[in-house]
Amino acid sequence: MAKHMKNLAEFLKNYNCHCHISNDLAIRSCRCLDGLPEAFCSDMVYIAHVSDLPDSLPLSEAVNLLLIGDKELPPLLWHGK
Repeated sequence: MAKHMKNLAEFLKNYNCHCHISNDLAIRSCRCLDGLPEAFCSDMVYIAHVSDLPDSLPLSEAVNLLLIGDKELPPLLWHGK
């Protein structure tokens, strides 16, 4: 597995992904979201379909999301919002 977010982005570029990296944090692990955790860890990558995301996320810090784009991103995840 990639050790940093930029390494993961380099690996995924073959899949024509949109990528926005605020901080090149080290990655400890990954987790598929099958429900919202009570808190997110900044050193973990969370994988989910966009359609599985709730209308709001309890985000108080940077979160690494690998989203499968099966619908438009909710406004809270638009770049610059």
